[in-house]
Amino acid sequence: DASLPMQNASPSVAPNDTAQTIVFDHVTLDEMLPQIAAYYHKDVEFRNSDARQLRFYFVWRKHEPLDTLLRRLNRFESMSVELKDNKIIVE
Repeated sequence: DASLPMQNASPSVAPNDTAQTIVFDHVTLDEMLPQIAAYYHKDVEFRNSDARQLRFYFVWRKHEPLDTLLRRLNRFESMSVELKDNKIIVE
């Protein structure tokens, strides 16, 4: 049946709008974190300006709670990320 491949597709919606998993590959934190923060309705504050240019391979699962995501980001030794006063703070 020729219609089978289209059953799971949603042609009227861009794939990036519906994707539940986003892969950031060699993307700066300055590019990546504001996108994530906006999804969770948070602001970002960089207190460590060097951290802005750090490049990551990071898999973001949108169903993941923000605190879990921040714990995963904190595995990178070159920075510290925390949620404080509705803001994601990078030190």
